[in-house]
Amino acid sequence: MTSLTEQSSKVKDLKAAAEKQKVVLTQKTKEIDERKIAVNTDLMKAEPALIAAQQSVSGVSKGNIDELKNFQNPPANVKLALEPVIALILNKTSKPEWPEIKAELKKETFKNTVLNFDKDKIGKKCSAFISNTYLKNEGAYNIDVFFKAS
Repeated sequence: MTSLTEQSSKVKDLKAAAEKQKVVLTQKTKEIDERKIAVNTDLMKAEPALIAAQQSVSGVSKGNIDELKNFQNPPANVKLALEPVIALILNKTSKPEWPEIKAELKKETFKNTVLNFDKDKIGKKCSAFISNTYLKNEGAYNIDVFFKAS
């Protein structure tokens, strides 16, 4: 009888522990779902800039890229236009400096890298950086202004 009581007590303890774990897992699932919504919202904000960049790049010639990479100190709008593109390609969470941008521009694969960029591989920290740095101030990141910059 003692053995049965001990087993019953162990089962009761295990059931209580399982219930606690269930509560914790439910809370964690809720937090993950909330973060997923936030990340997807950030991606939705960043995606139009990516699509615009891809469309813009399709018309860029090798000569245009050569002109950009030859700038020692580019116009501010040229640099601003390229910063998020390079940040996305490199999955960075900080503004790339001009030498880093030039290094990417010098790669023969640069144009194809942008055109074939997989938006699903954007890290959530990179997405948040792009959103907070470039997309929150919509007036500052204006594609039409960039076309007139170079």
